[in-house]
Amino acid sequence: MSAVFIPCGGSYDSRRRINLDGVAYDIRTRWNNRSNSWFLYIGLSDQQPLFKSRVVNGLDLLKSYKGIEGCPQGYLLLVDIEKDTGRPTFEELGIDSRFRLLYASTLEELLELVPEEV
Repeated sequence: MSAVFIPCGGSYDSRRRINLDGVAYDIRTRWNNRSNSWFLYIGLSDQQPLFKSRVVNGLDLLKSYKGIEGCPQGYLLLVDIEKDTGRPTFEELGIDSRFRLLYASTLEELLELVPEEV
């Protein structure tokens, strides 16, 4: 599989179904006003989420969860296309926004797509 940007954001509670490495997942992003941050829920399609995580920049968002059966085994990063630090606001997360969720099956695929500035 090639690396993909995952459609997300655009509303306070967004849900998408996407295939990652040949497996269908339901991906949900929710904005939390109290913490001013995005949260990500990932689960196998039509099942309860496998985990919930705050969306942060600079980390593999799947790293802590790869031991959970059904969790995607690739890399999921929040990419800031303007600079390498920062935190997405409500308006800044999405496929055409400053912050984008990027999934790659392998580290090589990930390095090919991450902008050089990052």
